Amino acid sequence: MKIEVAAKGLIIQNGKYLALERKKGSNFELPGGRLEFGETLEETLIREIKEETNLNVLPKKVIATWNFVSQEECWQITGVVYLCEIKDVQIEVCLSDEHEDYRWVDLADTTCLNWFWKPIMDKWDWDELK
Repeated sequence: MKIEVAAKGLIIQNGKYLALERKKGSNFELPGGRLEFGETLEETLIREIKEETNLNVLPKKVIATWNFVSQEECWQITGVVYLCEIKDVQIEVCLSDEHEDYRWVDLADTTCLNWFWKPIMDKWDWDELK
């Protein structure tokens, strides 16, 4: 049995949020990743977003929690989503090898998201997140 913890970031800029495509043809997800030993969730989020996008972010507040369980693999991942602010808006997104593409998506538009994130984000109050 394996249990992991992760942090994801909702980065909003100019009325759009950042979504990343893991591989060509797959749907998009939020940036972020798994906790490493000794890190706080905020440290994980800052590190992962920097690694994946080259952006420096400031986690502002927790906006959601999530949980995924794979019974057949005896694996679980639980995480939080933070609303994030970009520290330096002059820096452009530069993806790591982990992702193929990115896009800035209109708020509340979840049509490009993968099967896991779409139902979670469809429940959010986007007016409150602006």
